[in-house]
Amino acid sequence: MSDKFFQTYHQIMYPPKGSTSRFNYIKKDCYPYPDIGTLILHTLLYSERSGMTKVLIKKILLSIELFLKLYQDAISSKTNEKFKLPSLYSIYEYTIDLKRDIPVLPMKVVKIPKNNKEIPAYINLPSAYLKNLLCNPLYSKSIIAIPDKTPDKMISLNQCKKWVNSELFKCRCYTFKQFDYWAGEIYSLIMEEVSTGFLVDSFYKYNNDILVNGYYIYQLNTKWPIVSHILISINLNTLTNTYINKLNINQYLSYINGQYKQISNNISDLLLDNIPGKVKIPNYIGSPNKYYPLQIAPLTLFTDDMNGSSHKNNCYETITLQFPGSHYHDGITPNNIFFVAGVQKSKGLKAIDLIPTIVDDLLMLEKGIQVYSINEKKIITVIAPLLWINADNPAHNNICSLKSTNANYPCHKCLIRLFTCHWGNSNTTQLQCLDYYLNSNLHRTKNEYSYVAQLFNSNTNPDEITYFSDFSYKKSVATELLKLKSFDPSIDTPVEILHTLCLGIIKDVTHYAFDTCKENGIPLEIIDKAIANFKSINNFTPNL
Repeated sequence: MSDKFFQTYHQIMYPPKGSTSRFNYIKKDCYPYPDIGTLILHTLLYSERSGMTKVLIKKILLSIELFLKLYQDAISSKTNEKFKLPSLYSIYEYTIDLKRDIPVLPMKVVKIPKNNKEIPAYINLPSAYLKNLLCNPLYSKSIIAIPDKTPDKMISLNQCKKWVNSELFKCRCYTFKQFDYWAGEIYSLIMEEVSTGFLVDSFYKYNNDILVNGYYIYQLNTKWPIVSHILISINLNTLTNTYINKLNINQYLSYINGQYKQISNNISDLLLDNIPGKVKIPNYIGSPNKYYPLQIAPLTLFTDDMNGSSHKNNCYETITLQFPGSHYHDGITPNNIFFVAGVQKSKGLKAIDLIPTIVDDLLMLEKGIQVYSINEKKIITVIAPLLWINADNPAHNNICSLKSTNANYPCHKCLIRLFTCHWGNSNTTQLQCLDYYLNSNLHRTKNEYSYVAQLFNSNTNPDEITYFSDFSYKKSVATELLKLKSFDPSIDTPVEILHTLCLGIIKDVTHYAFDTCKENGIPLEIIDKAIANFKSINNFTPNL
């Protein structure tokens, strides 16, 4: 090392043998410099080919001061955090990463026919977001969740009834200790006889444990194996990673009430590997039955104000996307809301015009797509069923292909009838007795929605069309949503509490107060003054 700085570095870092202290060794050899630090900085600044300047030396001194402060904070911290200097290699790699191109979501252009011309609209498809987020280490874990049947608490949406019970949301594959356990496979049990196996149906979470739904398989005195007809749950830890070869489907029997019977259709589907999303890895070297790991990433959509005004503060209709697999607190943050599309009302467009294109993408996600996961470090299959569509009441009516909210049967869940009367230039709902609203009414069903949609699109029976039109049904492109197995308009359209319970009640009570004052001869100026004061609140101005 000819350079003076490197000689000094080597002298300090590698003192001669027998020296008890690196500090004491170099301290006596720093003459004519007052201390070791001055010696180091002098050799750094004035050594051969250093290329150093006083400004750069100043930055280095400030950096050293910062590192010493961080080191002291780490020592005094109660969290036992260790301070570690970054390597030069990591800094170089970070600089290179900054120069790389950031992936951009592929945008789909849709041309919507309006007024004898085609108007372009731009959509960020849900599948594009899914592929991007699974490659992001900050999101790849949070958007994946298995059903959680932990009792007496509700802290995430994977504990809701649909997520827990629906076939589309079942977890059919779970990776434990780098081994993929699959539904439809038979595994041997720990601490059991070799002749006993367990046919896996699905996985779910219970408290902090992973449990497995399935059926015991016994080899009794019969020639053929007996499959228990009762679905039971066991802990995943009780399964080994040893497969038991499956026999022909006709060789399995069930023993029910003292009689041998054929196995049920559910068990047959499992033994035949009729598992949605179970896809073999092509050209895989090794086991012939190697499959892509399967994970479930449900999603929700939100749209609003489909029938709202088009003034300058409300000139767009938008559709957004959320992945509800995370905790409630994380799920409602803006970082978990993703923009899908927006259309301009002044051009005559509505968000509902984009539904057919979005449905095509959701159908593909229901069947499953192969995508790289940064969490698994490999390609996996992901199924993303639709959990629900959140919206206000006017938007929900459009989504469900129903008439406006002032129709005779405005509810998208049941067939309750509202009675209206004309008052001035508007229609006012006539309030009925409380029992009328509390009594159960006929529920709308997906089968009914599908039948009416088929009827309206065929236009073959005008009388029947008129009949269902009286129940507030209408023809709409939103019927494309009925193609989704995961979406039921009568169930998966949660009511927006703000509009229904707050603004809706305020509006109805105000109209009721007007009617009462008019009937009893009370001056309306009292209510006018109260409404004027109410509308003056900037953050809360409903249309009364």
